[in-house]
This record gives sequence, structure tokens and C-alpha cells, in this order.
Amino acid sequence: MEGFFRRLYIELYYIFHNYASQWKFEYPFVVQMAAGCELHSGEAKEGFVWFAYQGSDLLNFQNYSWLPSPKGGTGAQQVCGLFNQDPVDNEITHRHISDTCPRFLLGLLDAGKADLQRQVRPEAWLSIGPNPGSDHRMLICHVSGFYPKPIWAMWMRGEQVQQGTQRRDVLPNADGTWYLRIYLNVETIERSGLSCRVRHSSLGGKDIILYLAFQGPTSFHVILILSFANSTWAQNQGLSWLHDLQIHGWDSDSGTTIFLKPWSKGNFSDEEVTELKELFLVYLIGFIRVIQDHVNPFEIQGIAGCELHSGEATVNFLRGALGGLDFLSLKNDSRVPVSESSSMAQHTQNQGIYDTIEKLLLETCPRYLLGVLNVGKAELQRQVKSKAWLSSGLSCGPGLLLLVYHVSGFYSKPAWVMWMRGEHEQPGTQQGDILPKADGT
Repeated sequence: MEGFFRRLYIELYYIFHNYASQWKFEYPFVVQMAAGCELHSGEAKEGFVWFAYQGSDLLNFQNYSWLPSPKGGTGAQQVCGLFNQDPVDNEITHRHISDTCPRFLLGLLDAGKADLQRQVRPEAWLSIGPNPGSDHRMLICHVSGFYPKPIWAMWMRGEQVQQGTQRRDVLPNADGTWYLRIYLNVETIERSGLSCRVRHSSLGGKDIILYLAFQGPTSFHVILILSFANSTWAQNQGLSWLHDLQIHGWDSDSGTTIFLKPWSKGNFSDEEVTELKELFLVYLIGFIRVIQDHVNPFEIQGIAGCELHSGEATVNFLRGALGGLDFLSLKNDSRVPVSESSSMAQHTQNQGIYDTIEKLLLETCPRYLLGVLNVGKAELQRQVKSKAWLSSGLSCGPGLLLLVYHVSGFYSKPAWVMWMRGEHEQPGTQQGDILPKADGT
């Protein structure tokens, strides 16, 4: 077969070059060929060979001969006339598409069935895209990592499919799975009650349903501080937080990430984590080299991440500041350079860098956040009872006593504490900040 295709390529190359002027093919031109076979139910076989010139049908092979396309004109008829002069070649072509190709296809389906028939469940999350207008929102349902390719996904309100749902092409991931985005442009006041529903063969008849609602965000964000003393010395500090829980640190000397929790990688593979670390280092080193030529000393602060709202809708953000003054703000795909530091903002306008950041915020961050919440749920969803005791503080004045109520060792963080008289809250109650203990409570 390899020999056949090699000879075919050489012959076609010379034929179209030698006859181009006779067939009135104008340089430069493109000739495309598609050949193969299909198996239908009951293993009925159908082979095909098509040629196209400049994207338009030229001729096709049926039975034992070539037929011109009705739109191919005299050029298609002349090509067919030449190709049909050799019945032996036509016999070989017919045998390949009617016998060799179906046998090869059946063998592929049998040898590769473990891979071809596997079922991989999709991951799904919601995000909010660029605003189409002041009173509208672009809702995006992301579905990724599924196999096989056929999938059904739609924006719904109850059991009703939402008119205006826009489904993009199903596109391949690097690992052989597929991903899809489904968009819905909706008035802001009409968002309540919307959901994205996903059906796939790997789900066993149980749809994924993501509801768009709000009951308080869950966030992941990375903080980076770059300090430049002069043109040859710079220091960087980095850390990341899940809500108000630090889960990563950064060793600036070795340029390595410190995972503070056993589940800090989420459900990302070691390969994905390594790729992200290398990508971060490349951009960090490049950014430092560019910025170091500016006036020194100065400090740059950056924060980037995503928030997950109930229903798994995500809000993505990135902010950059120079000496405490914003020079860039990005939220849900809207990029806003800030005029106070416009010269610095110009360094963020590279489209390639912006596209990479956009993908990290819109796709990688929500997927990572969902994975961390799932892998770390045993710790994140634990409940620890508080201990409480009373004490008296320094006197606030003659005849006054400062009463102190201590509450410690509780998890999760939200807590309500109040001085009471009977069932009535006492005015003047002052609550200090809720602070972390070394054991995470």
C-alpha cells in the first residue's frame, strides 16, 4: 500500500504539471484528492475517490471509471478522458477501494477496539464571556475531556431548550479526547433558572446539569510580587490561595512550586503540572528581562485566578500594579489598560501572550479549581467544633469592664458570634478578624 501511494503521488504530480496548460489550469493552483471507504450496517461497503481543483469538485470514481463533475467544465472532461485511457489502472483503483480498504478498515476496528470503544466522562463548567451589552451576558458552557466524539449539550430553562443557544464545533484535545463550548446571549435579569445539560454515552443515562445561580463564590488565585532593586537584581515571591487557605508556595531561589497540601495538584497529572510550571517560568524570566531595563528600584504586583459560583459558573480575573497603582485589569475576557501606567501597559499588549493568559484563565483555572475542590473535599468539607471561653480585658474606664469572648479551633471559617442579653443582641459588640491557627482551624 505504501508503494502504491508513493507511485500514485509521483504520477499525479507529473500528470497535473504536464497537462496544466492543456487543461487550462492556471498557476498557482491546488488539487485535492480524497479516497477511502465506509462500512454501513450489515457491513455493506462503499468506496470512493474524489478529486477537486481549487476547492471545487473535479471528478470522482464510480464502478470502474472516472466521471467528471457537472461543475468541472471542459477541464474535468479532459482529465477524465486521460484517466480512463488505462483500464488496468482503473481495475487496480476499484480493487483498492472495494476490497483492500474495507478489509483494512475492519482490521483497524478490531485491533483498535480497546481504544476506539473506550468511554471517557466529560468535565463541564460554566463561565461568563465578554458582555454583548450593558444589560446582557454571554454565558458559556464548557464540556471537555470526553470520548467518543458524539455529544449533546444545550442551555435549558427547566425542560425547555433555550432558543439562541450557539454550539461551536467539537474540537480535539491533545490526549485524543474532545471539547465543546455552548454559548447563550441572555438578558442579565433573565439568567435565573438557566442550566446547561450534557448527555454523553459515558454517563450511563445520567445527564450532567449545571445550574446558573449565585450563593457565594469559591475562588482560586495566584499572587506574584516582583521587586527590582537595579538592572541586575530582582526578587520574586509567589503563592496561591484557595478561598483564604494557602495551598502553594514558591521557592524563588530554585524556581520551584511548593505544594502545601497533599491535594494541591487537584486532578492534574504530573505532566500537566510540569507543563504549567515550565510555562510560568518561561514567561516569568522573559518578563523580568524586559522590565529590568526600566527605572529602578520599583515593585510589580500581580493577582490572577477564577471564582466559582454556585452552579459552577466562573468569573476570571487578572490585575497588575506598579508600585501599588494598577496598570492592567482583565476580567472575563475584557482587557483594560490603566492610563496611570500606560508605558507599562504597553508590555502586556502582545497578542500571543494575551491568548495564552486567556486560555489559562478561561479553561485551565476553572478545571483546576473544580479538581482541587473534588480531590481535597475530605479536608475542605470537614466540620470541627469550636471551643469557647470568657475573659475580661483591660478596663475601658471608671465603672466599665471589657468582656472578651474567645472562640477557637473551629472549621469551616464562617461563624456567627454575638454578645446577648436574653434574645437581644447587645449594641457595641465588636468582632475582631477571624484568624488562622497552625492546624488549619
